[in-house]
Amino acid sequence: MKQLKELLVSGAITQKEFDEQKTKLLAQ
Repeated sequence: MKQLKELLVSGAITQKEFDEQKTKLLAQ
């Protein structure tokens, strides 16, 4: 989860991608 946040902050992923990944993680 921390890595995801860092990717978002660094601009490596978009907010939309972040939300999708977060949803996937929470669904597990």
